[in-house]
Amino acid sequence: MDPLDATLFANRSLCWQRLKEGERALSDAQRCKELRPSWAKAWYREGMALSLLKGGHGDYEECWTFWRTIPLTSDPESSITLRGPDPRHLLLSSPRKPRT
Repeated sequence: MDPLDATLFANRSLCWQRLKEGERALSDAQRCKELRPSWAKAWYREGMALSLLKGGHGDYEECWTFWRTIPLTSDPESSITLRGPDPRHLLLSSPRKPRT
């Protein structure tokens, strides 16, 4: 096991998440983020582990922190490529009022 392999920690964090071991998932996700702080998957794994620890109802602070740290650049070599929808809309949407 290479202690400097961020991919290993990301994958192991996912394994811990699937086993519902939130503390271990978070520990590995944070180590992954230390090794590769600009890697979107590291931030995602940390957010998922925190959500698991909060019973699946975590806030979106970790997600917002990630978006604030992304370097804004037009250079495709140094920018971060994310797959999937932009989760920022979750932070900007207001809760719907119940119908009466």
